Amino acid sequence: MDKQQAAKVIKDIDRFYPGRMRMDIGTVESWFRHLEKEEYDTVIGRLDAYAKENKYPPTLFDLLDNPRPERDRKGTDKVKEWEAKASGGPVEHSSGVDALWLYPFR
Repeated sequence: MDKQQAAKVIKDIDRFYPGRMRMDIGTVESWFRHLEKEEYDTVIGRLDAYAKENKYPPTLFDLLDNPRPERDRKGTDKVKEWEAKASGGPVEHSSGVDALWLYPFR
């Protein structure tokens, strides 16, 4: 992404959330330092999706490609295994193969 595209992203944020985004060269330069490695179309897609779901403007973090720990299935499988051991129930894995219920029917 170039600076002109970063400015377009900020302008779009200002259009979606009027008066909530400071529009100046410093803001563009600050955001550009982080957005320059991102693809413009991808960031615009994230902004559009964000705007449909949120009434507050996005932070820079919301538009970057950051891995989200809650989507790491290995971590959730480990937590489910611990919960199953603690409750005495069977273990459910995210793979879906031979999955068992985490909690028995009551």
